[in-house]
Amino acid sequence: MKPRSQKLEGDGKASPKASRFFWLLALAWGLLIHSLVGGPSPGGGEDPFWTFWINGGHAALFAVQAFLLGLALGRRAWGLAALLAFAFGGVEEWIQMYLPDRSASLFDWATDGFGALFGVELFRTESLLRRRSLLRMLLWVVLASLSALGDTLWG
Repeated sequence: MKPRSQKLEGDGKASPKASRFFWLLALAWGLLIHSLVGGPSPGGGEDPFWTFWINGGHAALFAVQAFLLGLALGRRAWGLAALLAFAFGGVEEWIQMYLPDRSASLFDWATDGFGALFGVELFRTESLLRRRSLLRMLLWVVLASLSALGDTLWG
């Protein structure tokens, strides 16, 4: 008999009860993302630091989204978790095209995608102390930051 605290089964899939819980968390987080990026602009004007900060926030939001999707889908479906988070980012960018004080940006979408890859990497990593895993996570953070910087400068 498995201890109650163990959420993942031997094949890396969450138990049905845990999977439902993680799906609900992923849905709730998606609604939070939509309320933040699908609503009015938070302001900040043309200040480059503020723009970079907001764009970098996209990476963090979608990292959490991909992480929760990874928990809901199981370890073997990490690619699907990243793809779903990336697609959700694309839908949010598409919605922003039609909002009066927002704009859609491929840089934002790329930032969402790099954030999703970072979240999946966190999910996949069994030990954060493994050097290769840390380097891959650092790569996604750097790429997300460069994408946010690109949107700040040219978006």
